[in-house]
Amino acid sequence: MTTWGELGITEKTTYWIDNQTSFSIYNAGDKTIDPRELPLTITFRGESANLTIINKTTGDTWQYTGTTVKSDFLVLDGIRSLKNGVSIFSDTNRKLITLVPGWNDFTITGASGYFEITFNFRFYYL
Repeated sequence: MTTWGELGITEKTTYWIDNQTSFSIYNAGDKTIDPRELPLTITFRGESANLTIINKTTGDTWQYTGTTVKSDFLVLDGIRSLKNGVSIFSDTNRKLITLVPGWNDFTITGASGYFEITFNFRFYYL
């Protein structure tokens, strides 16, 4: 039997996704990660126009109507949306991404060229 550690999953996990527009994130806890209540940081680096992050499992969609160049960082830190440390909340759809227990399937649209996205969160148990 494979252990969580052998899969690279620890109590606090950071997922790095390079240049993939479809991917899955695993929440090994039994509590939904809602950034209004629990820490969740999503970071995007790369070129984009009208970037959209969709959690197909939950139906959550976050969208930024601006553009980024390859050196820009977009950070969804809890309820805040930042570009290079400056709030871009007014340029978003004002939505959040949550992670339910188990696998969460994602799609990214609007990215062009090489990009990276990371998800940083802890597992929580009831």
